[in-house]
Order: sequence, then C-alpha cells, then structure tokens
Amino acid sequence: MSLTTICDLIFAGGVVLAAFALAGAAFRRLSPSLLTAIAALEGVAAVGVWVAFALRHDRPLAIAAAGLTVCTLAAVAALLLRRALDRVRAMDARLAESQAELLAAVEAEKNTLRKDLQLTLARAQADSRSLLEEQERQIAEERRTLVSQWERDATATLGDKLTQVQAETELRLAGWSQDLDRAAARTLLSEVAILFCRLRWE
Repeated sequence: MSLTTICDLIFAGGVVLAAFALAGAAFRRLSPSLLTAIAALEGVAAVGVWVAFALRHDRPLAIAAAGLTVCTLAAVAALLLRRALDRVRAMDARLAESQAELLAAVEAEKNTLRKDLQLTLARAQADSRSLLEEQERQIAEERRTLVSQWERDATATLGDKLTQVQAETELRLAGWSQDLDRAAARTLLSEVAILFCRLRWE
C-alpha cells in the first residue's frame, strides 16, 4: 500500500472523525475531554501528513494534509462549540436560578405589601370606628343638650303661663269675692229693711 493511499485513508478517517466531533458537540453527546482528544488526534495526523508532503512533495499528500488541517480546525471548532454550549447552559441555569430568586423576592415583597396593606386597612378601620364612635357620642351629647334646653324652655314657658293663669284666677276669685260680698251686703240690707218694716207695722 502506497503512502498516498495511507494518507488518503487517514484524511477520510479525519473527515469522519471531524463530522462525528461536530455532531457530538452540537447534540452535547461528547465530553470536552473527548473532543480535545479528537482535536489533538486530528492535529497529529495533519502534522504527520504535512511532514510526508515535505519529504515527498507529492500533490495528493498536500491535499490530504490540507484536508486534515481543515478537519483539525473543525474538531477545534467542535470543542469550542461544546464549551460555548456549556457556557450557554450554565448561563441558562444561572438565569433560571436568578429568575426563581427574583420571583421568590417578588412573592415575598408581595406578601409583605399584602400584610402591610392589611395592617393599614385594619388601622384605618379602627380609626374610622373610633372616629364614628366619637361622632356618635358628640351627636348624643348635642341631642341631650338640645333636649335639656328644650325642657328648660318648655318649663320656663309653662311656668310663665301657669303664673299668668294663676294671676288671672286670683283676679277672678278676687272679683267673685267682691261680688259675693256685695251680694251678701245687699241681702243683709234687704233683710234689715224687711225687719225694720215689720217692726214699724207692729
């Protein structure tokens, strides 16, 4: 088997291995250490074929060496792709963790705000209740004051009317007493006159 055939077979294997490395990196099936080993193997094969080309100056060897160099670059790209995917996955995990922490913080803040709001509402209700009770006491006191004032006014008015009625009654009684005294005097005079007349006739 000639050296050119061997280099072509190595080149074909390098292409398959590079494709396998790219597919494994894209689907995250191969570990970074295995991808590093594949890239190193591709690099060694490319250097070996370049050395053979340097010794033989055969055009097919140059093509195989160039192809293996490209395969080495592809293997290195697969390794970089796997590392980039790992970083993206780590970033996604950190992002998910940060999002979970943010949601937890928002939920905690929401619970705190809910408790503060409930406490504020309870205080406002208590203040409103005490203010309402105070207003009710003031209204009751005002009503008592008005009722007392009305009672005093009514008592004073009734007292004045009673005094007026009593005065009028006393005046009427005095007038009746005088009328009775006059009637009694007339009756007495009439009886005396009758008695005097009888005495004269006798």
